[in-house]
Amino acid sequence: MNRWKNRVALVTGASSGIGRAIAIELAKQGMIVVGVARRVDKLKDLKNLLEQYKFHYRQCDVTEENQVVETINWIEETTGRGIDVLINNAGLGRLNTMLDGKTEDWKLIMKVNVIGVSICAREAVKSMRRHQIDDGHIVYISSLAAHRFGCLIGSSPMYRASKHGVRAIADCLRKELVAEKSKIRVTCVSPSYTRSEIFEGSGRTIPEEPILEPEDIGDIVVNVLKVPPSVQISEVIVHPVGSCY
Repeated sequence: MNRWKNRVALVTGASSGIGRAIAIELAKQGMIVVGVARRVDKLKDLKNLLEQYKFHYRQCDVTEENQVVETINWIEETTGRGIDVLINNAGLGRLNTMLDGKTEDWKLIMKVNVIGVSICAREAVKSMRRHQIDDGHIVYISSLAAHRFGCLIGSSPMYRASKHGVRAIADCLRKELVAEKSKIRVTCVSPSYTRSEIFEGSGRTIPEEPILEPEDIGDIVVNVLKVPPSVQISEVIVHPVGSCY
């Protein structure tokens, strides 16, 4: 991780769960980390925890394009650098079915999980280009649900569809960058069940089977960033040991 020290990592959805764990790990690795989320009180708590590290925070709703643009401009002015690493983690789930799901829930899932992460990636690449960063890295946090075409009763089909979308847009971005001969890398990480507030927000309960911890995904992201600049890890699927999901 030496080549990433004092370089800027933007982590979306940093107020809890996987985003929080990734922000902590990257800060400990010596990066300048900017955590963004809607819940500023949670970000302040994280700032207090990481007081000895280079951690900044800013309130930002990733579905609001102007807020994303303003946040990245603020990062550039504050750090004097562009975005070197984007952790595209912000996401949400809602418990619903295709037969009786609420339209407003479907729209919100897609707005955050697909449109929001697309806005963040697009603006992060613009920042990399402004600052002539050609070895940047964009990491999408998807889900194992994106690799399962069946649908379990009581799950959220629209959430599953949104995470399929994340995989698709991550691969499309990677190929667009390759076509432009850019060395900016793109990785999509798909964790299995991970202990997180997303279960509470979606109305689901933590399953009675092996489950990942947010810190596990933080370690995975660090390992992805550690590989040589000539290596492209395009996709990672993460299961807890003993899981049949």
